[in-house]
Amino acid sequence: MSTAEDPDHGIDKTETTMVETSVSHPKHGSHGQRSTVPTLDPLTWPKWTKIGITANICANAFINNVTSAGVVPTLGPIVVELNVPITTASQILSYAVLSQGLGNLIWVPTMLVFGKRWTIIATSVLLLPAIAWCASAKSFNSLLAARIVSGFASGASESFAPAIIGDIWYERDLTLALGIFALCIVAGAGLGQAALGYVTQGIGWRWAFWVTFIIAAINFVTMIIWLPETTYQRGLKVGVTAGDLERKIELEHGDTETFALQKDNTNNLTNAPTIEDAPPMVSMRPNLWFIRHPHVNYKLNWLRQFARPFQFFLSPSVLWASLTYAVAAGAFTAVGVCIPLLLGGPPYLFQPGAQGLFGLSALVGVCIGGTVGSRIVDVFSNHMERRRRKAGAPHKPEERLVMLILPFCTVTVGLIVYGITVEQKRPWIAPAVGYTIHSAGFSLLASITYSYIIDSYLIRSGEAMVFNNMLRALLSFAFADFVPNWLVRSGSTEVYCVLAGVVWAILLLGIPLFYLGPSLRAKTDRFL
Repeated sequence: MSTAEDPDHGIDKTETTMVETSVSHPKHGSHGQRSTVPTLDPLTWPKWTKIGITANICANAFINNVTSAGVVPTLGPIVVELNVPITTASQILSYAVLSQGLGNLIWVPTMLVFGKRWTIIATSVLLLPAIAWCASAKSFNSLLAARIVSGFASGASESFAPAIIGDIWYERDLTLALGIFALCIVAGAGLGQAALGYVTQGIGWRWAFWVTFIIAAINFVTMIIWLPETTYQRGLKVGVTAGDLERKIELEHGDTETFALQKDNTNNLTNAPTIEDAPPMVSMRPNLWFIRHPHVNYKLNWLRQFARPFQFFLSPSVLWASLTYAVAAGAFTAVGVCIPLLLGGPPYLFQPGAQGLFGLSALVGVCIGGTVGSRIVDVFSNHMERRRRKAGAPHKPEERLVMLILPFCTVTVGLIVYGITVEQKRPWIAPAVGYTIHSAGFSLLASITYSYIIDSYLIRSGEAMVFNNMLRALLSFAFADFVPNWLVRSGSTEVYCVLAGVVWAILLLGIPLFYLGPSLRAKTDRFL
């Protein structure tokens, strides 16, 4: 086997490995069936293993967002006990969100140098005492400091989970898997508010933190038991998409349709990565209990890895997708943070428990957007991919951006309905419907932008998600910090209609990106 780098394929052939073994090969008279024999490559692991890993990491994301955003119902009692105004008390949310995003600048370089498993477990080791500190804080400044530390520890999953999902799932399943992840993020806020609202109302706001401590401790144990290291060096270079990888696997290992197309489209398909045999996996234990994992590059320079996410300022695709997600996340945060302010007074007079129940409307929305909506996007994306194969066209991650028409209508309309109905003091069901529509659209938008970034930059997905979450944290912090005062001055109609207009404007920029994305990525890949 040659040891030279293939400039056409962007692959170092000394490092390439097979991601799926074949029971029978079409060239040998097979029926194009794939083997279920797992190898060391996580893409070939059994489906139940992948589901277990995804469930574990999504549960971690859910709990982390219960910790950060699910404590909205505690604001009222904190105002009374610690003697601060509501606009000041909301800082325990805005600063936690900020530290969540900026914490990824530390955690992801650490993940790249020391591996995903032990790094994410380390975040839980830091998170547990930080939550206990929140529960026992005697002053607002102490509580705020504890929230900043807990935010720093809890934000890692928002970069780790997409990277791990990209390690184990094929491109055709990315949007659904990432949609479930996005669902868990938003559900952490919605379901967390509902549960902790009644905890706060029944036994006090400090117990809201103790409850999150208990569930975080349970998740810590499950990750120790079943969160294997998923890092696997395939020798891929920047520019190879998740779709390219999947096409080459199917070409070499048994997809009858792809082999039929090979005669007409050899050039397109052979430009995908070369995949060679990976050793069979005998046991999962080496990925669970190790000191040095064979596929983690411990020689990487941590400071250089720290700087690498900032390179994505030069990538129009990642910059636009991250800004789109960040603006939508900021609007979603602006709704959740201000629930006590808008619904705690007349005519609603919602107590913490009722405020938490109102948050369930967001949960309904994200369940719809994160499951049904994401699956629709996957079906559409797979349909377009088959059409491109038959036409001899290369894989195009931008195809999935067409489905942004759904969040274009729902994220914005939900904001407008919510803002107008609250200001007009309509029955609580009216703003709840608006919140549901907005949440469904936000969950779907998150899954589309996540999958677009990971598909486009598979080998750099961890750093790309750091960049994504850094922008999300900065904008969510800004929105959570200034929107409460803006609401007091201008009212909810103006605030949420303006936010809807901003979301509309940035989503419209996706139209030129759909056409120019492939050429822009080709021109900027050399900088990454």
